[in-house]
Amino acid sequence: MSKANKVRFWSLYAVCLLSSGVRAIENCPIERARYELMGDEKFSAGFDIKPTRVNPAGELVVFVSSLASQYTYWFRLNSGNGYSTLSMTPLEQPKPGSESIPLRDAPTTQLELTEFQPIFLIDENLVFFPPESARPGLAAPMYLFPAALAPSLWYHSGSLGNPENTRELMLRALFKYKDCRQS
Repeated sequence: MSKANKVRFWSLYAVCLLSSGVRAIENCPIERARYELMGDEKFSAGFDIKPTRVNPAGELVVFVSSLASQYTYWFRLNSGNGYSTLSMTPLEQPKPGSESIPLRDAPTTQLELTEFQPIFLIDENLVFFPPESARPGLAAPMYLFPAALAPSLWYHSGSLGNPENTRELMLRALFKYKDCRQS
């Protein structure tokens, strides 16, 4: 067995062990769910409803926070029709005290616009949720997997909104449900 296959096998095995006996998060709507990166507690994630320029009344957005840089990355969720993948578009970080000001798309270059940022929502049985499951009021998934985020945080954190362009060393791993924020 090649080294890459061994890593994949043991990664899947670890996820299966960690997820055994865990129930669905039916009593927590997705917009209140909070997550922690498995294997690295310095990163957390969650969903929230925030006003954006596209939807001033508020839309479901996802965020990833880093304890190392003390920065929170915000993303708009995008889903197409049919068999598509849920993806993320970077948003500018809200300024302190400006929570009522809509979030804007982060400035990006043409090259960065073509960079695909998929995010997968996964239940306790390791089954992928359909992209349309990322809607306010629906049950929160057990796991989040932003598949391309780790390398982007290392190479392009500035294009994801970080004004310091700090290299973030994040494992390419699942975020596991931690708790439900009170409304």
